[in-house]
Amino acid sequence: MEKRAIIAIVLSMLVLIFYQKWFLKEQPKKRVEPTERERVEPIARGPEVTERGGKGHLHPGPGGREGEGFVSKRAEEEERKSVRDVTVETRLYSATFSSYGGRLKSWRLNHYMNVIEYGRFVRWFQETERKVKGLLGFGGKALAEGKPEPVELVTTEAVKNLPLTIEIADEGGNVHFAPMDVDTDSIFLRGNVREGTLLFRGSSPGGLDVSREYRFFDDEYRVDMEVRIKNRRAESRKVKVALVWLERMMVSRSRAFAGPVAMVNGKVEEIKKKEIKKKFEKGEEVLVSGDIQWFGSSMAEGNVEDEKMRKPFFLSLIVPKESEGLNLKIGMKDEKVMYSRAVSPARSIPGGGEAVYSYELYLGPKVIALLKELNVGAEEVVRYGWFTPVAKILLYFVNLTHKVTKNYGVDIIIISILLKILFWPLTKKSHVSMKEMQKVQPEMAMLRERYKDDKARLNREMMDLYKRRKVNPVGGCLPMVVQIPIFIALYWGLMGSIELRHAPFIFWIKDLSYRDPIYVSPLLMGASMFWQQKMTPTMGDPRQAKMMMFMPIIFTFLFLSFPSGLVVYWLVSNVLTIGQQHLTNKMLK
Repeated sequence: MEKRAIIAIVLSMLVLIFYQKWFLKEQPKKRVEPTERERVEPIARGPEVTERGGKGHLHPGPGGREGEGFVSKRAEEEERKSVRDVTVETRLYSATFSSYGGRLKSWRLNHYMNVIEYGRFVRWFQETERKVKGLLGFGGKALAEGKPEPVELVTTEAVKNLPLTIEIADEGGNVHFAPMDVDTDSIFLRGNVREGTLLFRGSSPGGLDVSREYRFFDDEYRVDMEVRIKNRRAESRKVKVALVWLERMMVSRSRAFAGPVAMVNGKVEEIKKKEIKKKFEKGEEVLVSGDIQWFGSSMAEGNVEDEKMRKPFFLSLIVPKESEGLNLKIGMKDEKVMYSRAVSPARSIPGGGEAVYSYELYLGPKVIALLKELNVGAEEVVRYGWFTPVAKILLYFVNLTHKVTKNYGVDIIIISILLKILFWPLTKKSHVSMKEMQKVQPEMAMLRERYKDDKARLNREMMDLYKRRKVNPVGGCLPMVVQIPIFIALYWGLMGSIELRHAPFIFWIKDLSYRDPIYVSPLLMGASMFWQQKMTPTMGDPRQAKMMMFMPIIFTFLFLSFPSGLVVYWLVSNVLTIGQQHLTNKMLK
């Protein structure tokens, strides 16, 4: 491998690493005191809304009158006793809803586990590594214990912070309608039972009846939700309705984006946590303006303690059926909980009439095929960095071969072979170019010695030499330059593809999207690179050639933390390159 090619690869990796470190890394939190916020702004001037004891309370208005949403402390205690949970079981997930407003209490994905259970040797190795790092002053975290369990997408616990909260406001302020009545304790969708409905009913002291209906499907992560508000009064009244998704401000070491997302004016917007925190420190919210088709959150596993293992492979998505005039605000309730609140425009409900608000929900993995079925452009939330189109093409072929192999590690090997075949003409040309460059090394050395004090003349003579001998000094770099976008695309693809999450390969490699737990594959990759260096024709200063021999060591350390799937790709690519070099050398003799 030519020196310029090695330098090109190293520079590309350094750019990738520094971009991740300085542009994608979350800034440390600044300690601030939590502030009180309004749930839904009243249509007209009304009582101030605060939170106390986990429920919504309304202080008396300017005239001293208590708003209809006012809840006394004794009444709040009685309400807590009457709250009950309802479970929903399907083949894909297990969910729990609270009768306090029909909020979502738990959503576990049956086919996705939070952690991997490694064998005894791997656990011993990782524990030993942790202890050694601790002795060397690098710190170290105890390994997570316990059996794997389904991934949890609800990351908050307090009732006041549960997601899918419905908030209603009228001219007098926020309307209190929780807890709600529910007519069942559980729904079980299996076998011939393909659909189920869960209905919550509640009412407010001021004359509003509120019902909330969920419709579940056995083989889909999609849920239909409908909110009906009926006006029991004789006169009409205006109301606003907000649907709120709440989640914990979790720290993730993943370089992929995690946090609130929204489809605005036909494009996916990612609202960075850093921006949300800055607004929170000023007592403000992030206002998302434009045509909002849907909103939600790119989520990591809620029940994974190790920050390095949390990756945003999952998505919560809320699609309002009527999005015209929707107002989206994103902020923090306190230092631990953030929210995305979508407020519908005010509606006038005539006496005895009702208003209906319909939503479509998706709570599941970022599988592009499933997201496309929603027909709202949700698949655009899956991104693979700078070279997203290249990554999608590569992952398409990986998934295509997976239908036959059933092993993503084998699929990566296959794609490595196919790419080597595709680039074989360029690789051969590169090897031939390096051989030709090796032949002119003595003449180049003479020119350097002769014109060592005249750089301009040396450059002219070098160019004349290249033309006379018909050699290209950068010919050996071409295959490596072409492969840089593929390398970066594979890196992001393996980091962000839900299909490779917890995908096993062989023996100890049980997650191709995570690093090799005992570093065997990076060491083999380094050895193959060293062997490849030995076979590559040496050019230029012998001292530089010796320095280049350290590159396999540098690459080995770089690849220790890379996804094992990427290491497998690079290892196989090196082995194939060695074979190609051997074949080319025989052909040139």
